Amino acid sequence: MVKSDENGIAVTNVSRVGSPERNQSIRAEVDIVEFSGKDEVGKMIVVELESVFLPYGQYILDVELPTVYMESKEFSLGVPLHDYIVTPAVIKSLKENIGFTFVDVPEEADYTLELNISTQKLAEAYGLFTSTAQLNMYFREAGTIVFAYHEDNIKGTHTNYELAAVNALQRLSVKVEEEIGGRIA
Repeated sequence: MVKSDENGIAVTNVSRVGSPERNQSIRAEVDIVEFSGKDEVGKMIVVELESVFLPYGQYILDVELPTVYMESKEFSLGVPLHDYIVTPAVIKSLKENIGFTFVDVPEEADYTLELNISTQKLAEAYGLFTSTAQLNMYFREAGTIVFAYHEDNIKGTHTNYELAAVNALQRLSVKVEEEIGGRIA
């Protein structure tokens, strides 16, 4: 809720945009309950004003969606991957849920996103091998971390460690795609 000054002007910041669309609509209206008070007189005023049309303001904002430069490293059992598994899921989630635009030049970005993804061997039992995947994600603005996310102990199982590691990365990919956009937004 925003209160106006003595001239009837109210100013607020939009701190959260719930859609990746560039054009956003904002409706500004009087909160009758807050305006009239919650005492008996205020309740009577609310009842009287329920049948009266009260004007409101409708505004269209042209939102500049954030730009991101990304640095990503994916390793499977210590070996760098050339075909990333988790990184595309992160990109997809951030584009669809927040509307981020990814750029190739760090100086053109509002944020820098650093992804470090790796797997490790866990154990072998009865011919099944288990690996675990972990992700460290850091959003930086002007070098300062503004958001960090960590996911670990995502397990994968298969007939050898390499395939178990790929399975763990695939499971991590699904989890990140489902969750990361909502955690940042």
